[in-house]
Amino acid sequence: MGRPRIFYILGSLEANDTGEEIITILGRLARSQFEPRVVALGGRADLQGRIAELKVRAYPLGLSGLLGTLRAVPKVRALLKKVDAEVVHGFGSWGGVVARLAAPRNVAVVRTVTRAPPHQNDLRGRILRFLERRARSRVGTRFIVPNEGSRGLAVNSYGAADGHVTVLPTSVDVGGVRDAVKRNSRGHSRVLLGIEPDETAVVLLTNFASAARMDQILQGFHTARTEQPKLRLFIVGSGRNESSTRWKAEELRLGDSVIFLGRGTDSGPIWAAADVAIDATPQSSWCRAALVAIAAGVPTAKRHDGASEWPDELGEEFPMISGHPERFAMELVQMAAGHGLMEQVAAYGQKVAREVDVGSVAQKLGSLYDSLA
Repeated sequence: MGRPRIFYILGSLEANDTGEEIITILGRLARSQFEPRVVALGGRADLQGRIAELKVRAYPLGLSGLLGTLRAVPKVRALLKKVDAEVVHGFGSWGGVVARLAAPRNVAVVRTVTRAPPHQNDLRGRILRFLERRARSRVGTRFIVPNEGSRGLAVNSYGAADGHVTVLPTSVDVGGVRDAVKRNSRGHSRVLLGIEPDETAVVLLTNFASAARMDQILQGFHTARTEQPKLRLFIVGSGRNESSTRWKAEELRLGDSVIFLGRGTDSGPIWAAADVAIDATPQSSWCRAALVAIAAGVPTAKRHDGASEWPDELGEEFPMISGHPERFAMELVQMAAGHGLMEQVAAYGQKVAREVDVGSVAQKLGSLYDSLA
């Protein structure tokens, strides 16, 4: 009997958090046990070369626009009928719903979810919501969520059955991240980024979603600098509201105290130079960039806006910073100045790094595939 074929269904091969997660898993999934393959629905192919280096076969479908959204399910269904797939694993809103609807009835379906289904009111958003409603009829789908607090997300938003939800954190190659940081001296990295020896470098991680409330963060940072003028903010990420955030920084006259770095979560110099990192993405779980920061040994806290539900399972030790401008300013100054607090946050990060290391996550994922194939 040959190795079970695992088909990963992605919206595209774009170099985003989902794509980097797949690359990380493919690099550690036991090839003696499984034969992974990747189906990319959209046209972005940033990661195609890296997938080829891993000797994994990819099927880029090049679908785009409204017609592509509608054609994805029949296209993938036709592809899966031609191959012997044992497990289909979908990621993201588009890849996940297509995996659930296109997989043959005798093929196990796994779906990783980190946020609620799309809520956009444009035509594509309405099509995806329609597909999600159809997908609920596909019984037996196994769901993967990043933490215990997200079990309700899978059950309530995606129709997961009791007992069909597995908690697996987003994975990071902890050893690889630390090696990248070691190749960049702290002093040289800070010079490269224009950071003076007496300045505190805060790396803010965001997807610039409206729920990230970047205007409040910048207002809080502006207030913090009145008490601690040596604070510098380096923003890592990209998204649809980035231009309005830049405008807000200009309005507050923050000048070069705020630097927009774009994407670059695996860049060694950023983490070698950083004093502290803040995950400002709106979901309750750590974003992948924050996990990279934690793996690099940077004390990292999660911004909480106080408005959305926060899982009790995270516990009191979970390092959080308020999203309210005045409290954000106060807590940021305390974090930058309080060595005891920094040590506490760093100690929590060491625990997280052990849990999210790709070696452990890939082994548990392989066990799940074994139970389904």
